Amino acid sequence: MSQTTTITPATLNGLLAIQRYRLLSVDQFARASGLKSSHVRDVLRTFERKKLLGSIGNVGLRGGAKAPKLYYLTRGGFEVMIDAGGLNGDDVGGYVRPHTGTGWTPVMAHRMATIDLLLAVETGLNAFPKYRVVKTFHEYRRVFRGTSQQPETSDFVAEPFNSSTRIVPDAAFILENQISGGRALFFVETDRGTERLTSGAEGSYSIVDKFALYERYLHGGRFADAYQTFGDFKFFTMLFVTTSDERIENTRRTAERLDSSLHPYFKLATQHRAAHSFFDPIWVSRDARNQERSTLIKSN
Repeated sequence: MSQTTTITPATLNGLLAIQRYRLLSVDQFARASGLKSSHVRDVLRTFERKKLLGSIGNVGLRGGAKAPKLYYLTRGGFEVMIDAGGLNGDDVGGYVRPHTGTGWTPVMAHRMATIDLLLAVETGLNAFPKYRVVKTFHEYRRVFRGTSQQPETSDFVAEPFNSSTRIVPDAAFILENQISGGRALFFVETDRGTERLTSGAEGSYSIVDKFALYERYLHGGRFADAYQTFGDFKFFTMLFVTTSDERIENTRRTAERLDSSLHPYFKLATQHRAAHSFFDPIWVSRDARNQERSTLIKSN
């Protein structure tokens, strides 16, 4: 089959992105591959007809909207991708078929928004060749820990290890400065504007609670153990990506009660800006008094 299916380098990049993130829309595949969406539609349609890809979504929603069509690799597609790239399981991991019974829900919308951000990290570095992505991590990828599967980003901020100390970032990624060899760890929280900023009823969870949990993670240092395979990390930066500038300002005002010395380790931006200009000066500190917008990496 690989002899009759043309896999260009650009298309291979798109397929590898599906392998990393399990599900991609047409626009996400186009971004990962660098191809035009109009061409990508034809490519993905052909691959689906050849059973190299499967799909979910593409169904009507309330209000007349339509859920995007999301593509995933089949076993045959995985093998063709491996063969075309001269790769093996050690390079890309084993084949994992996603759960295809999942409908288009707010959880799926959150998942796609988070993938948009990780793709923005990968493609945004094209303008900064001094840097590279060492690895990305995603809440929706599962790994075995002990006898059960857990989100690959899950950890505990401190003992005792229970629900109150468990942290599950939406995503994480590690960047490397290829000249200095220095590496930096980032966590991503994708806020869709539905969570409370502060706690309401007893037992409810809020954005400020989440920030406080990350503060404990910073102070306790368990993140360094969790990611020690990829570098010696003394700290991390938490990126909070949300729906609007108004939401950012409300979040910053609410966070004034938290540890002011840790404000620099928390950066905020809107989903639109982050998805299109991740490494531009779009990020504001958690400190509501600081109006400066900064970048995440140095351009020189």
